[in-house]
Amino acid sequence: MAAGRRDVVTVLAHAWHAEALLEAGEPRRARDGLLAAAEGAGLPLVERPYRPRWYEMLVRAELATGDVDAAEQWARRGEEAAAGMGLGVREGDSLRGRAAVHLARGQASQAARAAGAAMAASSGAAAALDVERARTLLGRALMADGQTEAARRELRTTASALEALGARRLHQQALAELGLAREDDHGLSTLSRREREVAELVSGGQTNRQVAAFW
Repeated sequence: MAAGRRDVVTVLAHAWHAEALLEAGEPRRARDGLLAAAEGAGLPLVERPYRPRWYEMLVRAELATGDVDAAEQWARRGEEAAAGMGLGVREGDSLRGRAAVHLARGQASQAARAAGAAMAASSGAAAALDVERARTLLGRALMADGQTEAARRELRTTASALEALGARRLHQQALAELGLAREDDHGLSTLSRREREVAELVSGGQTNRQVAAFW
């Protein structure tokens, strides 16, 4: 590792902090924080098998800012990163990113196909939470495509599964799609007090040794 470069554990901590910022409604900070920590759009400091995961997060961040073209670029990077790895969970990441972009462009049927494929890829990898993320996208795509009953069936299924998994934020999102709840639960609030403190230490530039001493 070159002198002064972050190690992979610290980069991962920054990445999860970026995820929390995105869920808390700060997509630009999330995007910029991840790219700064990983040293650029190629995410060179992120281990290769995990890059599609964070490209999918960048898709969501750009869509949250309303920049669909930028989201498209991240979706393409995610697809390129996942290609050839033979990892279903990473293929699922890239397919969720693609489905989200299709949905943002009003391409509901394409979004539904990509979301369904993401479910299949993630299911094969035994990634239950990712399956439900993809199912939520499928429900949204079916709703946009006018297939209301099918959409509500998928969303009810995923709401139940997410509740069982303890995924509170995603459960609230699924309920919101069904018109049963507001999305008023923030990502940072789902972290424990100590997890928030550690994330802030890492974001503030503390070293692993300093974080470990705090912990």
